[in-house]
Amino acid sequence: MVEEEIEAEVIEAKVVGSNVVMFNLTDGARIKATVNISTVLRAKELNPDGSPKYNANVNVNLEFLQPPGKVVKVRRSIFGPQTAPKPQDTRQVA
Repeated sequence: MVEEEIEAEVIEAKVVGSNVVMFNLTDGARIKATVNISTVLRAKELNPDGSPKYNANVNVNLEFLQPPGKVVKVRRSIFGPQTAPKPQDTRQVA
């Protein structure tokens, strides 16, 4: 099945203010959210109410900032499988 296509104009999105937002959590940690918009399209056709139709490709990056020295327990699976420690090199340079 071939999907119908329509024309859309590529338009520019400019940041007003900052694209970074910080959230303080009650345990003292912070979340830094960075939002980036890579592409915005405006369709050549309008919604039934006359407003324009938009489509945007958005990337949101979340960074969890723990207070220094804070120790937490989490599921191992979020970090991937456990790897064996690298053997210590016992060779001596003469």
